Amino acid sequence: MVGEQQSPALYQGFYINLRESAERDRSMQTHLQALGLTSRYERFEAIRGQDLPAGQSSPLNAGSIGCGLSHQRLLDSRRDAGVHLHVLEDDAEILPELPTWFPALAEHHSWDLIYSDVYFSMLSPQAFQQFSRLIKAYHQQGSVSLVNLRGVPFVGATSYFVNRQSIGRVADLLGTDWISRCKHDEHINNLVQTGQLRAFVTVPFLSTRSALFSRSTIDPEYTSLMRAMDLQRAGFFANADLQTLATEASQLRIGTSSNPLLTLYVETTRFILEHIDQGIHQKPGSVGPKK
Repeated sequence: MVGEQQSPALYQGFYINLRESAERDRSMQTHLQALGLTSRYERFEAIRGQDLPAGQSSPLNAGSIGCGLSHQRLLDSRRDAGVHLHVLEDDAEILPELPTWFPALAEHHSWDLIYSDVYFSMLSPQAFQQFSRLIKAYHQQGSVSLVNLRGVPFVGATSYFVNRQSIGRVADLLGTDWISRCKHDEHINNLVQTGQLRAFVTVPFLSTRSALFSRSTIDPEYTSLMRAMDLQRAGFFANADLQTLATEASQLRIGTSSNPLLTLYVETTRFILEHIDQGIHQKPGSVGPKK
């Protein structure tokens, strides 16, 4: 077991947990204890979406509404915290080194939010190349980078830091108007993409989701699409088992696409990325390594 960390309280951590989710609460407490971080983090009582006032309309299910309201209420209640906040959902797992790396990461950018992992709505080839290069640098040199999320659409709120000077503003911008339109993390993404919030993500990811993620308290059905998104996200984690993840991803097939343009895009993009990764530039017709 890692000894209790005694570094200065640069940030205060909270994990959001429903009262009835006792297994998730125990799992989070065990995880934090193993990292020596029990004194740094507190449980925050999650809001149940079913408790909304009668008559409030939303395209979202109760779990999504309750999740977003829980994040908003946590930020709103900590406006005067005086330290940065680290907000976790109760299926998060953080890398042991995250508290050690955070002070240096927080110093070098003007930021409102720093995520330690996200889902990408659709990662462009250029962004993938950048992430791949930074992850390679991490494994070779032990360096963790921050990537600006403006221009890189994302969702998710499993693990993120909020600048102590931005807590009130983030709470106000988050608000509750999103309930009538989209999930709260999609709303945050919109704020980032329009420049209203400055958000970064660590590369590699310094957190991931625990085995409990497939038993979501938000979405009752865990679909193959959700699994594909989780596999992609897990691949950017600092301690990812890429071979195992890639093997499982290769088995995710839904049959031949009826859209030939989609097939063309997917296959040519795969080919381009593989060649970029290998540093190969060949003439058409000379596919494959030279003999």
